[in-house]
Amino acid sequence: MKTISRLVSLVMVICLTQIAFTQHKLLNDLKREGILGELHTVKTVKIPVSPAGVELKSYQPTSWQITIYNRVGNKAEEQYFNDLGVLIEKKIFSYSASGKLTEVIAYNTDGLVIDKIRYIFNLKKNEIEEVHLDGKDKFMYKNIRAYNQQGKPIKFTQYDGQGVITSETIISYDATGKLIASENHTFPDGVRTTDKITYIYNNHLSQTEVNFFDSAGIRTNKIVAFKNRDGADIRIKEYNAKDDLVNVRLIVHTLDLMGNWITEKTFLENPQNGSAKLIEVTNRAITYY
Repeated sequence: MKTISRLVSLVMVICLTQIAFTQHKLLNDLKREGILGELHTVKTVKIPVSPAGVELKSYQPTSWQITIYNRVGNKAEEQYFNDLGVLIEKKIFSYSASGKLTEVIAYNTDGLVIDKIRYIFNLKKNEIEEVHLDGKDKFMYKNIRAYNQQGKPIKFTQYDGQGVITSETIISYDATGKLIASENHTFPDGVRTTDKITYIYNNHLSQTEVNFFDSAGIRTNKIVAFKNRDGADIRIKEYNAKDDLVNVRLIVHTLDLMGNWITEKTFLENPQNGSAKLIEVTNRAITYY
């Protein structure tokens, strides 16, 4: 069973951007991430929260990240800092003359290369190959992403360093282009196993239901996400295999004048009495061109 943080991240992608899987190849990074306007930089800061659910503004942030975008809306650089404000990793994004992403290089705090990702486009097959190398250009593994004619991913295959398939994900859409299912195939000890995720939408209620199934086809849990205030707030409910409510999270956003969120607060709600406890705060400082 996937962890709640991973499940929440998955539902956030669906609910906030309505774009299935963030590798939609016809969109720039800003559109993939649902960010509005000609944005230049985003500084994302995690604020510590006490066990009692109190925001500790006087304390050092737990971490922060700065993302720099170019004029066409693609990432140029990402910088990662620890709680003391020390740069611990930096990623540089390179593009071809036509604007296609060609390489991402990660550097450590000493400026040494950690790893690289190189992108090879196969227009005939409508595929993108991601080749992962270590800091000395040694091949580690690769991913191949296949897309449909609308630019949405339909297949993701991962190969290990010996060229053996380690996982394969098949992605399905309805006639309107909405994500409806994804099947993940893994091959432990050469045996194929499959788990599945399905997506059900209720536009009238601004609701997305995500169901998780194991390799035997048995549903293990589900998540139901509700949007309100034009998507600024999201309530995420997690249920177990018996449809018992086990977890409720409320994610509240404060928006700037462009409609981009600048504060995100996550509350854990008690399903029995409805009381809410603050568990995470993230602030974003945004600059525009």
